[in-house]
Amino acid sequence: STDKIISVMRVRKGDLYSRDKVMDDLKAINRIGCFDDRKLDINPVLTDGGVVLTIKVVENPVIKRFVYKGNTKIADKDLAHLFDGQVGLPQNIDSLSKAIDEVDYWYHSRGYVLAKVADVKDRPDGTTQIVIDEGKLSAVEITGLEPTDKTAIARQISVIRSQIYNDSNLINELRQWYGRVYGDITRSIAVDKNGSYVLKIQFLKRVQVGQPSGRANWHGVRGYRA
Repeated sequence: STDKIISVMRVRKGDLYSRDKVMDDLKAINRIGCFDDRKLDINPVLTDGGVVLTIKVVENPVIKRFVYKGNTKIADKDLAHLFDGQVGLPQNIDSLSKAIDEVDYWYHSRGYVLAKVADVKDRPDGTTQIVIDEGKLSAVEITGLEPTDKTAIARQISVIRSQIYNDSNLINELRQWYGRVYGDITRSIAVDKNGSYVLKIQFLKRVQVGQPSGRANWHGVRGYRA
């Protein structure tokens, strides 16, 4: 609204014209978030009474509904709660970004550290589609295991190819193995040439004779994108 635009502007009637202040006001108006930044414009015109500023704005399209794609771990109704309050209003980039951050936090706080909102698509009918990448693995590579341990560990690790990766679950499943035969276990996420996630788990055998049990280091994830 006009009042909202005026409330964020520093320039007031009677001020000396300053191009820098006008440009700062243009940025402030853009930060409101509900205007198309490609069509935002302030046009100063010199008249006998001074400089007249004409501000041109075009509101973003009104969001009529949200739809969700790619979510299997969080229900549509729970996503709708996170985007609550935006339907029926012009799309506000700030509000939309905060809701997207909340979606990412929902996943990450539950161990789905690769999950993210991958895309936001606006349709001509007023539908906004939220596309979620939950972080499905394309491959799992395990190195450093003793031959006698491969079968036992394979039975206990639930992380498999084409499964959505959960870091918390993996930590719990591997915890019992460090400090015994293996002095360290590292895990990392690589991205292959196709943009897919590859989980790499490396078991490092204890090399110091007589090292007290429980002294082994448990490394955090290195290389994953949160």
